[in-house]
Amino acid sequence: MFTIEDFENAGIEGITDILSANAGVEWVKENTTIEVDDDLDVLPICAKLFIRKFTEIGGKSSGVTSESISGLSQSFAVGQDNSLIWDLAHNLLGKYLKSRFYFRPMPKRWD
Repeated sequence: MFTIEDFENAGIEGITDILSANAGVEWVKENTTIEVDDDLDVLPICAKLFIRKFTEIGGKSSGVTSESISGLSQSFAVGQDNSLIWDLAHNLLGKYLKSRFYFRPMPKRWD
C-alpha cells in the first residue's frame, strides 16, 4: 500500500483519500497493460492523472442527481461512478487499456 508521501514523490499531487488512491492503482494494474510495481515514478503521466481523477470520482456523493426544495425529494443515479471511471480511463489510458469484453469459446455441442 502506497502512502500519501509516495504519491507526492511520484508527482501525483492533491491526494487526500489514501484508500481511493490505492484503489486507483489497483484499477490500473487490473485493467491496463501498465506494469505497476513498488515505484509510482515509473507510471506514465496519463496513469498518474487517472489515479488523481479516480480519487475525485470515488469521493463523490452517493449518486444524488437532483433534489427538490428543502430536500423533500431526491433522484439517484445507479452505476454512474463505474461509467465515469471507464470514460475517464478511455480518455486518459486509451492505448494501455485492456478490453472490457471477454470472449469464452462455446463448448462443442455435437461430439
